[in-house]
Amino acid sequence: MTDRITLPLAGLAILPLAGITCLPLAAHADEAADPTTVIVTASRLGQPLMDVGTSVTVLEQAEIEASQSVLLADLLARTAGVSVSSNGNLGSATALRIRGAETDQTLVLVDGVRLNDPTATGAGVNFGTLTLHGIERIEVLRGPQSTIWGSQAMGGVVNIITERGDGPLGGRASVEVGARDTVDVAARVSGSTTFVDYAVGAGHFRTDGISSADAADGNSERDGYRNTTVHAKLRLKPSETLSLDLRGWLADARVEFDGYPAPSYSFADTDEYGKSRDAVFYAGLNLDLLDGRLGNRLAVSYTDTSRDNYDPAQASPRTYRADGSVVRVEYQGTARITEGYTLVFGAETEKSKFDTESSYSADKADVRMDSLYAEVQAKPVAGLSLTAGVRYDDQSRFGDATTVRLTAAYTPNQGNTILRATYGEGFKAPSLYQLYSDYGNAALRPETAKGWDAGIEQALVEGKLRVGATVFGRRTRNQIDFFSCWGSTNPLCDTHPYGFYDNIARSRAKGVELTLVAQPVKQVAINANYTYTDTENRSAGSANLGNVLARRPRHVANVALDVMPWQALTATLAVQHVSASFDNAANTTRLAAYTVVDLRARYRVNDVFGLFGRVDNLFDVRRQTAAGYGSIGIGGFAGVELNF
Repeated sequence: MTDRITLPLAGLAILPLAGITCLPLAAHADEAADPTTVIVTASRLGQPLMDVGTSVTVLEQAEIEASQSVLLADLLARTAGVSVSSNGNLGSATALRIRGAETDQTLVLVDGVRLNDPTATGAGVNFGTLTLHGIERIEVLRGPQSTIWGSQAMGGVVNIITERGDGPLGGRASVEVGARDTVDVAARVSGSTTFVDYAVGAGHFRTDGISSADAADGNSERDGYRNTTVHAKLRLKPSETLSLDLRGWLADARVEFDGYPAPSYSFADTDEYGKSRDAVFYAGLNLDLLDGRLGNRLAVSYTDTSRDNYDPAQASPRTYRADGSVVRVEYQGTARITEGYTLVFGAETEKSKFDTESSYSADKADVRMDSLYAEVQAKPVAGLSLTAGVRYDDQSRFGDATTVRLTAAYTPNQGNTILRATYGEGFKAPSLYQLYSDYGNAALRPETAKGWDAGIEQALVEGKLRVGATVFGRRTRNQIDFFSCWGSTNPLCDTHPYGFYDNIARSRAKGVELTLVAQPVKQVAINANYTYTDTENRSAGSANLGNVLARRPRHVANVALDVMPWQALTATLAVQHVSASFDNAANTTRLAAYTVVDLRARYRVNDVFGLFGRVDNLFDVRRQTAAGYGSIGIGGFAGVELNF
């Protein structure tokens, strides 16, 4: 199989029906594509989108609220380059893959602080536990980003930015109810003075859900889910050059799931459930020197994760316990060397710990990572932005890793045309579980990736139409996978009779992303994207060599049509098509293609009071993203909001 990218005719045919979750017309449908939008995650320094060479999507608060989504994964599933799979029910294990990368190769940040779970098998994040409560903005970077963000940023980065204080005291409260006894309540207040910015909020979501085990197999017991999220952000500004940031974010969840009850030991209804808690704390001191030419940030962050699973049918109901933490201390400097030239540099040190216990094992370990990075941003001529960066990471267990990144963005006409190109490298350190569990291998090396992309974005019809196309590719080596000792003579099987983790996998991904944002008339807006992703297992000697990677649909297309018949009302028709994929690495279990239609509406009664509602999966389409798990059908929801 060659590496030449061929865009199938089916992909071209479906492009006119491609789209992402819409923006309300009042917020302008092309806001996410505005070339002056400031991007933070791409370089750790605010840059206008037209100066960013990295492929990035920005979801603003207006778009987040207009989507009426509860879970972060549901919103991101309608973003270019992203695919999502879940174990059926809301709140269950949910994987997000950027450009075909593994879910644990996506780095997740909350206000710039790493959220990835040190207790998880691959140290990834369960996107099923992340709601949209209190989120003001989301930035999604595609492609390897380890030069700036370090380990795990191999497929991309999702930065969740919570609400900040700005302007006079104000707030918003909302209540939504609907299908499956669902209730969603949220409230937040924020504001600022000369010396203080502040924001605090909370949200609670609960639903009776569906059966996690597929109803088509005779399962009918509903598995409920509830989630409470609290966030707070405070900035103290004693002077124009000095500020102190304090942030906190906490998500507490309980989800019911199904298992393998005796005597059949087949996947079916059980009373099992799990509890989880994710907490993020951050304190950062910011100081500008030399008339603002040298910015300094010194910060400490702490993340705490806990997971507990229970089975009331067991003599000892708690079947699994996991506690993990990450402490990180970092310094970042920003030096404006001369006009058009900026140096971003920094040093980080972090210590990760995990402590797990189950009915058959107990594991405890820690690891330290020290890092240095630097990136030069240059604008040598008008319209041309270049970056070059390098990072060095030294882990106490596996050794060191060096990554580089080069990007270019060129616009000859203030953002009407933008040309972009990026080469980036990524790495992912072995997780503590992969190193030190009963299946661990202390000799593991880091996973590595090399990726590139090139694209163009063009404004047409006096800015009423904006189209974009990006071609991408990535190769991953030393990927960690489970090695079974069944019938093997590998020496490690003497101490790991069931198997162990090893650097045995390789993979390749390539594809095309197409986007379209249009507002042909004031009352109508269209937001669209289409992604073609071609993945391949490149693991030498594997029985799966040449197969498509599991749960990677080749085609994903979305369309959202906004109509505003009068100023107070916005109605949305959203369509998503996901092509067939394989559920397993052997490509023997096929997941069927599906097309889902959603309807949404929002009516603003006045500046204070509003109504909103939606119908999800209007035609009750069966949409399995993991074999054997339940499929969420049609559901209606309605709510009220209060702004003050």
